[in-house]
Amino acid sequence: MDGAPQWSISARLVTMREIEQTVDGFRATGHDPRIICDLAQPQPPGWYLIELDIDAEGDTLSRVFVDLGKGFGEPSGTVLRTGGDGTRRAVFRSPKRFRRIRIDPCEAAVGFR
Repeated sequence: MDGAPQWSISARLVTMREIEQTVDGFRATGHDPRIICDLAQPQPPGWYLIELDIDAEGDTLSRVFVDLGKGFGEPSGTVLRTGGDGTRRAVFRSPKRFRRIRIDPCEAAVGFR
Protein backbone atom coordinates (compact mmCIF):
# COMPACT_ATOMS: atom_id res chain seq x y z
CA MET A 1 0.00 0.00 0.00
CA ASP A 2 2.94 2.33 -0.67
CA GLY A 3 1.87 5.91 -1.24
CA ALA A 4 -1.60 5.32 0.21
CA PRO A 5 -2.72 7.43 3.18
CA GLN A 6 -2.20 5.61 6.48
CA TRP A 7 -5.16 6.35 8.71
CA SER A 8 -6.09 4.41 11.77
CA ILE A 9 -9.20 4.29 13.90
CA SER A 10 -8.82 4.40 17.68
CA ALA A 11 -10.39 1.44 19.44
CA ARG A 12 -10.73 -0.02 22.91
CA LEU A 13 -10.25 -3.73 23.42
CA VAL A 14 -13.45 -5.10 24.97
CA THR A 15 -12.78 -8.80 25.18
CA MET A 16 -10.46 -11.53 23.98
CA ARG A 17 -11.17 -15.24 23.83
CA GLU A 18 -8.40 -17.84 23.47
CA ILE A 19 -5.80 -15.04 23.07
CA GLU A 20 -2.96 -13.88 25.27
CA GLN A 21 -0.85 -10.74 24.97
CA THR A 22 2.88 -11.22 24.27
CA VAL A 23 5.89 -8.92 24.03
CA ASP A 24 5.54 -8.80 20.20
CA GLY A 25 1.74 -8.63 19.98
CA PHE A 26 -0.67 -11.46 20.67
CA ARG A 27 -0.83 -15.24 20.51
CA ALA A 28 -3.88 -17.36 19.86
CA THR A 29 -4.05 -20.23 22.33
CA GLY A 30 -6.97 -22.14 20.84
CA HIS A 31 -8.78 -22.90 17.61
CA ASP A 32 -11.56 -20.28 17.79
CA PRO A 33 -9.87 -17.06 19.02
CA ARG A 34 -11.53 -13.68 18.73
CA ILE A 35 -11.07 -10.06 19.69
CA ILE A 36 -13.93 -7.59 20.07
CA CYS A 37 -13.20 -3.86 19.91
CA ASP A 38 -15.32 -0.77 20.51
CA LEU A 39 -14.27 2.02 18.16
CA ALA A 40 -13.71 5.50 19.64
CA GLN A 41 -16.21 7.04 17.22
CA PRO A 42 -19.03 5.53 15.15
CA GLN A 43 -17.75 4.98 11.63
CA PRO A 44 -19.83 6.11 8.66
CA PRO A 45 -20.95 3.79 5.88
CA GLY A 46 -18.18 3.18 3.38
CA TRP A 47 -15.12 1.14 2.48
CA TYR A 48 -12.56 0.01 5.07
CA LEU A 49 -9.22 -1.81 5.07
CA ILE A 50 -8.04 -4.03 7.91
CA GLU A 51 -4.57 -5.61 8.15
CA LEU A 52 -3.09 -8.32 10.39
CA ASP A 53 0.42 -9.72 10.58
CA ILE A 54 0.12 -13.44 11.33
CA ASP A 55 3.07 -15.67 12.19
CA ALA A 56 1.76 -19.04 11.01
CA GLU A 57 3.54 -21.99 9.45
CA GLY A 58 0.57 -22.98 7.33
CA ASP A 59 -2.44 -21.18 5.97
CA THR A 60 -5.15 -20.29 8.46
CA LEU A 61 -8.42 -18.45 7.94
CA SER A 62 -8.69 -14.88 9.30
CA ARG A 63 -11.98 -12.95 9.31
CA VAL A 64 -13.38 -9.60 10.42
CA PHE A 65 -17.00 -8.93 11.40
CA VAL A 66 -18.82 -5.61 11.78
CA ASP A 67 -21.69 -5.16 14.23
CA LEU A 68 -24.37 -3.23 12.35
CA GLY A 69 -26.64 -3.18 15.40
CA LYS A 70 -27.65 -6.83 15.52
CA GLY A 71 -24.44 -8.46 16.76
CA PHE A 72 -21.79 -10.33 14.83
CA GLY A 73 -23.47 -12.70 12.38
CA GLU A 74 -21.18 -15.43 11.03
CA PRO A 75 -22.39 -15.00 7.42
CA SER A 76 -21.36 -11.33 7.50
CA GLY A 77 -17.67 -12.05 8.04
CA THR A 78 -15.08 -10.86 5.52
CA VAL A 79 -12.07 -13.12 4.87
CA LEU A 80 -8.61 -11.54 5.11
CA ARG A 81 -6.39 -12.58 2.19
CA THR A 82 -2.63 -13.01 2.44
CA GLY A 83 -0.54 -10.61 0.34
CA GLY A 84 2.96 -11.11 -1.03
CA ASP A 85 4.47 -9.61 2.13
CA GLY A 86 2.63 -12.08 4.39
CA THR A 87 0.25 -9.45 5.77
CA ARG A 88 -3.41 -10.40 5.73
CA ARG A 89 -5.74 -7.75 4.40
CA ALA A 90 -9.42 -7.33 3.75
CA VAL A 91 -11.34 -4.52 2.18
CA PHE A 92 -14.95 -4.46 3.24
CA ARG A 93 -17.92 -2.19 2.76
CA SER A 94 -20.22 -1.28 5.60
CA PRO A 95 -23.69 -0.23 4.45
CA LYS A 96 -24.43 1.37 7.85
CA ARG A 97 -22.66 3.22 10.66
CA PHE A 98 -20.87 0.89 13.04
CA ARG A 99 -18.93 1.10 16.28
CA ARG A 100 -17.89 -2.49 17.07
CA ILE A 101 -15.77 -4.99 15.21
CA ARG A 102 -14.81 -8.58 15.87
CA ILE A 103 -11.57 -10.03 14.57
CA ASP A 104 -11.09 -13.79 14.30
CA PRO A 105 -7.34 -13.74 13.58
CA CYS A 106 -6.91 -17.46 12.91
CA GLU A 107 -8.16 -20.98 13.45
CA ALA A 108 -5.02 -22.29 15.16
CA ALA A 109 -2.57 -21.39 17.90
CA VAL A 110 -0.30 -18.76 16.23
CA GLY A 111 1.19 -15.30 16.93
CA PHE A 112 -0.15 -12.09 15.36
CA ARG A 113 -0.05 -8.27 15.54
